[in-house]
Amino acid sequence: MAQGKRLDYYDYVRVALSGGSLNFDPVREVADMVASNCADLGYRAEAVDIALAVGLQNRPQPERLPSNIYGTDGDWGTYSTPSRDARLKTAFRNLRDMAEPFLNLWRAHDPSLIYRGSNLAADMLKAHDGAAAACRIGYSRSDGSPVTLGYEQARQRVFRMSFDPSHCVEARWGAIGHRSHQLP
Repeated sequence: MAQGKRLDYYDYVRVALSGGSLNFDPVREVADMVASNCADLGYRAEAVDIALAVGLQNRPQPERLPSNIYGTDGDWGTYSTPSRDARLKTAFRNLRDMAEPFLNLWRAHDPSLIYRGSNLAADMLKAHDGAAAACRIGYSRSDGSPVTLGYEQARQRVFRMSFDPSHCVEARWGAIGHRSHQLP
């Protein structure tokens, strides 16, 4: 508990590390979370590029996935991305889910909220859009042509992205399986 409030584990750790007070700057937190998600997309791009460089996508498709896709060895364990992709999906959802509690704190004039503007929702959206505009992820299609994804494009694809290192780059980036197979 902090200041008479029940805390979840994450906030408890924040209070402990901050010396006993828990303050939120929602505009900054939104921008930081978008930047973190962008960095994670970049790390994912590196992992996919490494798997593609090894050429696993050119080998015959395995008959079945490993019994535990999260903990195995060999090429699958080295080049697949299921854990990374699960964390990325969770991070996108957490970003969406944190807006409402911040708005509730603002409406309640909670002193733990560091915000002096007049429209928190608009300012959080502006911070989101600004950080998202700075995010660019690149990859090369199977034919070698370059693709640049923006943050919003990547967010829309996150549940279509394949973690399987034997899939082509388009599948790894969720560019197929949609209305058009011509997606960048």
